Amino acid sequence: MSKYIWFFGIGKTEGGKDLAHLLGNKGAQLSEMAKNNIPVPPGFIITTEACREYMKNGQSFLRKIEKDVDLSLKKLAEALKKMRGKDFPLLVSVRSGAPVSMPGMMDTILNVGTNQKSFEYLKSIDERFAYDTYRRFIQMFSTIALKVEKEVFEKEFERWKNAYEGYIEGRFSSITQAYNNVSDERNTRIKDRDIPAEVLKLIVERYQEILKERSITIPEDTLEQVMIAIEAVFRSWNGERAVTYRKIHGLPDDIGTAVNIVAMVFGNMGDNSGTGVLFTRNPNTGEKTIWGNFLPNAQGEDVVAGIRTPHAINDASKSQANAHLPTLQELMPKAYKEIEKISENLERHYKDMQDIEFTIENSKVWILQTRSGKRTARANIKIIHDFIKERIISENEGIMRLNPKSIYGLLFPVIDETRLQKKPISKGLAASPGAVSGKIVLFPDEAEKMAKQGEDVILVRHETSPEDIAGIASAKGILTARGGETSHAAVVARAMGKSAVVGAEEINIDYESRCIKIGEQVIREKEIITIDGNTGNIYYGEVPIKTSELPQEAINILKISDRIRTLKIRANADTPRDAKTAKSFGAEGIGLLRTEHMFFEEERIPIMRKMIIYAQKYKDLYEELIKTLEEAAETGSTEIVKHITALKHMRVIPSFQRGIQYSQVFDEMEKANLNGAKSIFQKFKEVRKEYFDALDRIKKWIKSDFKEILSVMENYPVTIRLIDPPLHEFLPKSEQEIISTAEKTQTNVEEIREYVEKMKEQNPMLGNRGIRVGISFPEIYCMQIEAIVEAASELIKSGKNVIPEIMFPNVIDPEEIKYFRNVFDLIVKDVEKSEKVKIPISIGTMIEFPRACILADQIAKYVDFFSFGTNDLTQTVLGISRDDSGKFMPDYLKLIFPHNPFTSLDTSGVGEFIKIAVDKGRKQKQNLKIGVCGEHGGDPDSISFFNSLRFNYVSVSPYRVLAARIAAAQSAIRQKNLKDLTEKRKKMKKSSRRKILSKSKNKQKAKNQRSVKKQKNKNKVDKVR
Repeated sequence: MSKYIWFFGIGKTEGGKDLAHLLGNKGAQLSEMAKNNIPVPPGFIITTEACREYMKNGQSFLRKIEKDVDLSLKKLAEALKKMRGKDFPLLVSVRSGAPVSMPGMMDTILNVGTNQKSFEYLKSIDERFAYDTYRRFIQMFSTIALKVEKEVFEKEFERWKNAYEGYIEGRFSSITQAYNNVSDERNTRIKDRDIPAEVLKLIVERYQEILKERSITIPEDTLEQVMIAIEAVFRSWNGERAVTYRKIHGLPDDIGTAVNIVAMVFGNMGDNSGTGVLFTRNPNTGEKTIWGNFLPNAQGEDVVAGIRTPHAINDASKSQANAHLPTLQELMPKAYKEIEKISENLERHYKDMQDIEFTIENSKVWILQTRSGKRTARANIKIIHDFIKERIISENEGIMRLNPKSIYGLLFPVIDETRLQKKPISKGLAASPGAVSGKIVLFPDEAEKMAKQGEDVILVRHETSPEDIAGIASAKGILTARGGETSHAAVVARAMGKSAVVGAEEINIDYESRCIKIGEQVIREKEIITIDGNTGNIYYGEVPIKTSELPQEAINILKISDRIRTLKIRANADTPRDAKTAKSFGAEGIGLLRTEHMFFEEERIPIMRKMIIYAQKYKDLYEELIKTLEEAAETGSTEIVKHITALKHMRVIPSFQRGIQYSQVFDEMEKANLNGAKSIFQKFKEVRKEYFDALDRIKKWIKSDFKEILSVMENYPVTIRLIDPPLHEFLPKSEQEIISTAEKTQTNVEEIREYVEKMKEQNPMLGNRGIRVGISFPEIYCMQIEAIVEAASELIKSGKNVIPEIMFPNVIDPEEIKYFRNVFDLIVKDVEKSEKVKIPISIGTMIEFPRACILADQIAKYVDFFSFGTNDLTQTVLGISRDDSGKFMPDYLKLIFPHNPFTSLDTSGVGEFIKIAVDKGRKQKQNLKIGVCGEHGGDPDSISFFNSLRFNYVSVSPYRVLAARIAAAQSAIRQKNLKDLTEKRKKMKKSSRRKILSKSKNKQKAKNQRSVKKQKNKNKVDKVR
């Protein structure tokens, strides 16, 4: 039978930190702290398994466990008598606690057990404390468990605060008159703790009337209250905000939440009481100092709700909003010192920065929760860096703690002060870094809607609540008028990597008029503002923004990663600017330079189009000329056969394109009797001239580009992919483009239309592209190879160390690459001879099709490297078009695929083809270099797969280089750990075998000794006889 209830702090604590899956994270850590003598209030936990049972069976399950809950409450009550005295009533908090922290997304109810009897006892201690506790209980229990609208109580409370302020200022003769003449808007300077007992009494009475008006009664029985609260917490697991949060963070829906029933400790018991939240290090910067906020004479929910300005716990935590308020360290130095010591112990115990909730009751410190604190990417790097430095964790542990993708959070946008011409219109607290601009939106659902339409929005609220989670996730940034750095808005923004400014108290939000007011300035919804989460500044309109630089701690962490990893990280880069960016992020070369991007510049595209059209004309005329000559050769003319052979050589042997031999062929053909092919030959010559003029112009352009990129990447390899897309993609599409191309290339409009139509393809992805273009139009590929080889030779002669690599795309047959290997060798030999220089250049192929994987051993004979183009390989193995997959992929991700195969490699399908290719390729050529240049190269899970196959490098987009460096190090650590574990198991197995053999030998030895002894005894007996 399942055990649904676990105790902590009562007798022997039953759980611990390793049982988060069963006790929830909160319950597991409460148990862990209790075992380690941290002052936590006693209580018990109802497990996540119980939640799952409730989801299946509803209230029948609650009835099943009600008796056990009752017994547990009685056990807790007995423990509390020792702690508080025998007459103190049993009051508990009923709190959610999922296995994974979901801050504020589920429900909590405090002061459960409050009834008339317990109220009277509390009143005997302190009247104000009793009424404050009662009004909090009615509000929380009614809104969460009984579904009364939250706003009803909130507005009522604000109205009484306004009334009290008006009364003490003398504007009204009585508090009742004041109540009848004030609004329920939040505009009072009165703090919650300033409200006296007599006013709190009136508030409680009004709350009870609100319930009566709705025919709602809160039960007096403690067990009944607790059971209702338990059900409310279980229900909240499937509440809208919890479901949305899990969806955003990719958390499963079926794990459920535990329920923590914990003895109440009271931060609202007087001036020596309070409640707060702290982080053991600064969650924005990672600085080593405890950092947080607290509210004197208050209860826990007040701090995270963000509806009141909290005090700082120490000077390091102060902000402009609370700089005038005394700190916890000043108000309660003894309690602060104890909290500081507990914080240090918890951080050391968990080996991570902790987010701690605490309550001080009459100077006694209680810890209500600890968990790993949400932090910015920059803080996370610093904390890990410092933990390694302080020897709290090892280098390997530190690297494994990083989410590689979080490294991008270090490059958050900042305002470019050198170009800034505006002054801020207001300022709040810098809660989560990043400067962002967007349209003001005041409602979360509007933010979600506008973001889906591609608009950048800033969600502006008085304060955020868990209900706003979808809007927060959709917004570029969050701005609140109230709250501190530990409020809900700040914590969630940091966790999501959103820029946030909170506590901007000058802002007055008018939800009805859909505008915000800052002094005299009115800014309407959908007008643009900029918030700076680094400084707290708020600007009207857009301001110049730039990317921040990597902090030194990140540079040090990346150096550690580089020491650990074996996989090289290259970048996909098409321009010198991309190459410089990649190099600045630590790229060790370029793994994919797409040459086709060089042709799309405005000046170049008309000549490129002319080249393509004339390439087809040249090919057509060549074939017509050869055919005519072959027909003429049938008469037996050996001279014509010689010309045919020369023309065929000229078409496929590249040295004719660099030398003068082709003119000799043409001169001889001019003199010859071509038997009716003369006119075709003349036309062929004219087209060839136009074609080669276009090739020559393009060659000069791209040669210059290659020189620039190779110079930027001096000492690093640069893999240059020859033209890949189908040629028709470069041709004009609209009538206007056709006319413009005709004018710029001095070509007939009709002729362009004809060739555009002729070169159009039905399925271009599998059409005449990549190396097939080189086979159909070898002049185009030869021109590119010449440009690369000549660019390299000129740079080498100037003293630069360049390492070009030429890559052929779309190879499916070894004969394709064999042909171009010969072409390549001829060109390199020719250039080296003419330029008197040795060029360190290699060639390789992309592996993008299943056939190439199967024939990898034969292809490997002619290349120096493989680079897997996993985008096309995924398409061709799965038979799914990446461009069209969006129409059905969401359904497949729900039911079929564990992840999108175009984002993270399909290792069971595509991965098997890659394994085949790697095995065959390396069997043929042991030192074959292998890399990947598809999108998967930047995916951490895919990187692990490539590393396991001993790839030499992955190539990623420039801005994914940093993450890839970390992911590669993590993969190396995992592989080493796996190897160590395998070795350990082998040794254990060997040792176990030795022990068995030893035991067996000892048994045999003993047996032999017994046998010898037996024989001796027998001999003695025989002798006596």
